[in-house]
Amino acid sequence: MSEIRDIFYNLFWQSKVCRNVFLLPKEELLDTQKLELDPELKVSVSFPRIIISNVTKDDEAYNTLKIRTESDKIRKQNNLQAKVDKYQPLITNFFESKFGKSLKKLTDELDADPSKLIKFLGKFLIAGQKKKEVLILEQLKHYGFIGHHIESLSNLGANSEQTMRRILKDALTEENLWNIHEFAKSVKDLYAKSNFESYYSSNQILVNSLFSEDDFQSRIALFNKLFDVGVIAPSNEDAFVECVSCPSGTYHGSLQLKLSPNKLANLVCPVCSNKVNYYVPYHLNDLIYKIINSNDGLLLDALVHRLQQKKIPYKLNQTFLNDIEIDCWFDFNGSSYIVEVKMFKQNTTREKLEEKINEAYLKLLEDVMRILNDKPDISVFPILLVNIPDQKYLDSIRNRFQNETISEYALSRGRISCIEEIKFVK
Repeated sequence: MSEIRDIFYNLFWQSKVCRNVFLLPKEELLDTQKLELDPELKVSVSFPRIIISNVTKDDEAYNTLKIRTESDKIRKQNNLQAKVDKYQPLITNFFESKFGKSLKKLTDELDADPSKLIKFLGKFLIAGQKKKEVLILEQLKHYGFIGHHIESLSNLGANSEQTMRRILKDALTEENLWNIHEFAKSVKDLYAKSNFESYYSSNQILVNSLFSEDDFQSRIALFNKLFDVGVIAPSNEDAFVECVSCPSGTYHGSLQLKLSPNKLANLVCPVCSNKVNYYVPYHLNDLIYKIINSNDGLLLDALVHRLQQKKIPYKLNQTFLNDIEIDCWFDFNGSSYIVEVKMFKQNTTREKLEEKINEAYLKLLEDVMRILNDKPDISVFPILLVNIPDQKYLDSIRNRFQNETISEYALSRGRISCIEEIKFVK
């Protein structure tokens, strides 16, 4: 077993706050961006980072930051477009003056005889290396792209280099250099604004989840412990800070921060001395990220870790009757346990969540009944293991569950459990 995995689970089993946070599905735990490539192709990508922020989407500060960023982005885009609009005609006129006649001659000849290009390509493809060079030079001279004094492609390269030097010398005026600087700054600022947008638009794990009883301070304390033991580490990506107490643009920017999470509270505005709002990314350990990003998330791995600790033999992804796959099967005290693991999104209504749980529970009981029909001599307890940290709520769902197709045997043995309620872990 991995050392960092054991270190993480040592904290996980001791801290309810840690369980509340890390049993969120990856779309709610990690910084997840949704990419829409087209209306029918949408992709979600979860990055190996956790963004710690003192802003929630219910805060007035969030709305202030959002409006400020959007407004500034519009200004930067307009400034960038103004630079493009200014220099585009100059570039177009330059190419027109240098190559306009040549391009017109080429276009006119191809319009008159389109097969001319095909004939040239045919000759070019079957020609030897030296002949290819001759054919290219002939065509460039024919259309006037180069002078007749050019005798080889190496001469062409040297001639082109000298031409470019003359062009650059003429173009690099004081005004143009300043405009190039402003253009580069606008591109950089737009990139920074887009990054900032992706941070405040993303899911923020410090926002209380549906069943969470912990608060901002308890989660900051958790992240500080995770930082101390190496589960999260400073990121090479920029953090974003801004003072919403000051006028827009007074104190804001992107910077590198390598601070433990509990020191983020010390960030203050040098202008007004008020605490600043921040979005600080932390890199999640690669192994822990891989576990969270797996199909069954951290919940199945947490179960496996506990089984390993207790030295209870288990099997994963067992297949029965060709179409039933069991996430985890283990034997304990003379009985067999079939565990189906489900990670549910918690940022939803209880009604929708209960509907999803009932659906998963029904499927598990139906699968178990089919297995028992095939193997009537085994004693099985089916468990739907979910990431909801409220066992009373789960018991109430089980007690209300009704389906006339499910046998009393399966109903009496079935359980819907959170990770703490698996009996053998106690």
